[in-house]
Amino acid sequence: MKTIRYAFVRSLPIMAGYIVLGLGFGADSYLTKPFHTAILIQTAKALIRRSQIYSQGAAGDAGIRKGPFTVDTLKMEGLKNGEPLNFTAREMTLFRFLMEHPGQVFTKEQLYTQVWNEAVVDDNTITVYVKRIRNKIEDDPKQPRYLKTVRGIGYMLNV
Repeated sequence: MKTIRYAFVRSLPIMAGYIVLGLGFGADSYLTKPFHTAILIQTAKALIRRSQIYSQGAAGDAGIRKGPFTVDTLKMEGLKNGEPLNFTAREMTLFRFLMEHPGQVFTKEQLYTQVWNEAVVDDNTITVYVKRIRNKIEDDPKQPRYLKTVRGIGYMLNV
């Protein structure tokens, strides 16, 4: 790999070869001399902005907290009282959607469209996923406290 990279760099003009090597070793940008002060300032601002975005994400601020539940949108992880709920990807998508809209009732068709991005899916699909989520979030899934069925309409998350 290094010989290929070295051969590629050798075929470039000398200055471009150094730029490619520097960027390949992890540099974020390259500023040539003489440079314009405005370009230097904007490059520095862009790097600061990028570092702030990454540091905010690392702090774990990207999450939804409602009642005993937390959805970490960066890790795509669901928690109840700090304990992982071990959702599958589709369960997580459905739970996250309901957490983003607490207290709102959704029909099966609305959930198909919003979570599955389709208008038509097997009628039992939502019922099966709601049951799986209830088994993971409820203390007594037969007497749901959080994920409720609104008879004749659909489902809502009550937190």
